[in-house]
Amino acid sequence: MSDALALDRLPRPADAPLHTAFELLVRDASDRAPWGLDDPAAAVADLAAWSWRGDLDPALGFAVAASVLGEAHAHRGARPVAMVAVDDPLDSARCLTDVLGHRLAEAEARARRITRDRGVDVLVREVFVPALATNLAALGDAGAQLVRAVFLAESFPEAAEDVMASAAVMLTVTFGCVRTGGGFDAVDPSSRYADRAPPDALRAIARAVAARCAKLGRRDASSGEQPHVTLARAIRAVHAAHAVLPSCDAASAQQIVDQCAGLEARLPTPDGHVASASPGDLAEALETRDLAMARAAVQGMDPAAVFRALAPFAATTAVARPYAIATTVQTVEALRALGLADAANAGVYVDAALALTVPWRPERDLARTLDAARADSGR
Repeated sequence: MSDALALDRLPRPADAPLHTAFELLVRDASDRAPWGLDDPAAAVADLAAWSWRGDLDPALGFAVAASVLGEAHAHRGARPVAMVAVDDPLDSARCLTDVLGHRLAEAEARARRITRDRGVDVLVREVFVPALATNLAALGDAGAQLVRAVFLAESFPEAAEDVMASAAVMLTVTFGCVRTGGGFDAVDPSSRYADRAPPDALRAIARAVAARCAKLGRRDASSGEQPHVTLARAIRAVHAAHAVLPSCDAASAQQIVDQCAGLEARLPTPDGHVASASPGDLAEALETRDLAMARAAVQGMDPAAVFRALAPFAATTAVARPYAIATTVQTVEALRALGLADAANAGVYVDAALALTVPWRPERDLARTLDAARADSGR
């Protein structure tokens, strides 16, 4: 932190405090993550955006980002840079084939050259988006990370090549896991929204997912993954779909809508009970983890003000584990962005953000993990 504050005295963009310090984190994250850009690295994008937008004290945003990355990668060295020689290094079609075929070195090498010589937009439009469109439902977390990678590449141009190479590695690894099973359940695409334009369809799907999130109570117990984890992942996937839609052609856009519709159709509908509201303000509600009080306190507030008040809580208090911090920050930012895109229904996204972050939930359920392991082993 002291080094970061010292760096902040160097010349920097006036509207981007601690820009140099955040850039060093981005470079380090791109170099160290063994399987490419991961959730802790992606969370740096949102923490930087919150810091620059005024939602979070920049020094606090940097401290959280450094802590999350440090705990995730402290004992890891740099990931070897792909030095393989490739034919047609600027051929985006071959880069896409590398990603889909799980050829890590070739995918990284071509991603570097395309970023350097043709630009980030070309790599996203001609490689990343077509790869995501093959199975966005299973690749939802990868999509969320790719959206953050683009933000990081645009915010830190000198680090763009390393960031996009790391993103290409992550997408290639994730696609390999999806292709071989890897715990990813296939989603049956749905054509329920086929009569709507893709932007309208995705807004409707986002509202439906957020409305399910809003039904979460204080505790939710079910077999398998906890509902709030599943719903938060779905929010991040649908937000990623919104973010990449401008880079899609008509066929890819419809493919992504159909997969998001299929994802929404299979989500759980929680039935958690929330007690009647007791009087209090939002700060008190967050401190006491009182969802009913929080919902009462935000009535009449501007949604942007609610998300601004929620940002420090999401980054520092809502959860404790580095991975949980990273995914919580990404989920809250996804809900904020979706609410801005659907201003008439912003309250639904505010309610979902409160339901996902305010109640305390165990971050490690070892009994559930043991039950799942026994079920997998047939014992």
